[in-house]
Amino acid sequence: MAVRVVTDSTSDLPATMASEYGIEVVPLNVHFGDSVFKDGVDITTDQFFDKLINGDEFPSTSQPSMGEFVEAYERISEEGDEVVSVHLSSKLSGTYNSAEQASKHLEGKIKI
Repeated sequence: MAVRVVTDSTSDLPATMASEYGIEVVPLNVHFGDSVFKDGVDITTDQFFDKLINGDEFPSTSQPSMGEFVEAYERISEEGDEVVSVHLSSKLSGTYNSAEQASKHLEGKIKI
């Protein structure tokens, strides 16, 4: 049994590093007006800054859903591994709360 890391896209880990170390990254949602993008999935850092510089709308973010964390935790747990889930402060984002709620679905295997 191994211990795996889950984090969110605010960690800004390069995809190569996440892949090399088996780190699961759950993306936050990036909003530009009515458009919503999964950070690092539907929008790259370069695309984000292009929209920021050249667009008329200021972006905002929203936390991943509890379900997205449940999916990540279940994938890892099915492999028999335990999880350490590292996130931005609960004072700055609801991401921590989504991760914490999801951890309750897999008792004892997830540490937030």
